[in-house]
Amino acid sequence: MSIPKEPRQLMINLMYLVLTALLALNVSAEVMNAFFSLDRGLLGSREIVEKSNARLTESIAKVAEAYNKPENEKYKNNAMEAQRISQDFVKYIDGVRSKLFDIAKGPSTNDPTIPKDIRNKDVTTNLFINEGLGKEIEDKITETRKQLLALADNDEATAAAMPLDIEKLPANTKMKNWAELKFKQMPVAACFPILGKLQSDVKSSASAVLNYCVKKVSGEDEIRFDSYEPVVSASKSYLIRGEKYEADIFLGAYSTQADNIRISVNGNGLPVQAGKAHYTAGAEGLGEKKFNVVINVVNPSPKTPKRTRKSFCTKLASARLPFRSTK
Repeated sequence: MSIPKEPRQLMINLMYLVLTALLALNVSAEVMNAFFSLDRGLLGSREIVEKSNARLTESIAKVAEAYNKPENEKYKNNAMEAQRISQDFVKYIDGVRSKLFDIAKGPSTNDPTIPKDIRNKDVTTNLFINEGLGKEIEDKITETRKQLLALADNDEATAAAMPLDIEKLPANTKMKNWAELKFKQMPVAACFPILGKLQSDVKSSASAVLNYCVKKVSGEDEIRFDSYEPVVSASKSYLIRGEKYEADIFLGAYSTQADNIRISVNGNGLPVQAGKAHYTAGAEGLGEKKFNVVINVVNPSPKTPKRTRKSFCTKLASARLPFRSTK
């Protein structure tokens, strides 16, 4: 390329070069800012998943308390441990983010949430590759995934639903390992959403484990009735010669594992055993006697719609006592 001899033309060419450089800087700034926008978006998604995980853990605990069995206690504890493991991993990555932020010369003047040296590729390569932090993160991912999967009994479907993993290197890549693939010659700005995605992945992986625990403690049914007894309900407790005996005969079902049934008569609670309460009353006065029965059953299953998960009751306003008082 020849250099123009005329000063005017030389000035014009230099102005074009400066303009091109300024345009390149503007595009670069927009791209760098886009990385931080992506990182903030990942943070918002993590908060949503975290709230969902907290609700799932609470539901698992309620089911385990309602159906008091060793197996349910195990998966309640597994759910709590999955939450702890995911939170520990998030804290670990937060430490990595803080370290990278400081190495990139700390908060910028215009936006203190963004470091000053956001385009630097050498500091990231040195931190993650030369100093071995990338390999440390890789080992942490592998160990965390192993711990979470163990809480789900190494279930294959759960493993497939867990995004936290070390991906395989693409074909024909020059990168030697996962750390180089993720961090080598990456600008500082690009590393933050990469780290943020790892935090989102561990939250989603914990969700997969919690969903497995939900299935284990609640099964497919909402309230599991596992015991049955024939019930005979006669219209009268006594007969006069010539009268017909009439009775409804049906099968009663109840859960031996649930302690979430409350029965009261005329406002007074009765002890419940095997899903039944026994009521007695003295025969006083003439005529028919009536009593009010209220039965409350709480269904703790997380699969139950919100309106039926709350207590509900059936009130028999005119249930008759099984006797008639006469002189």
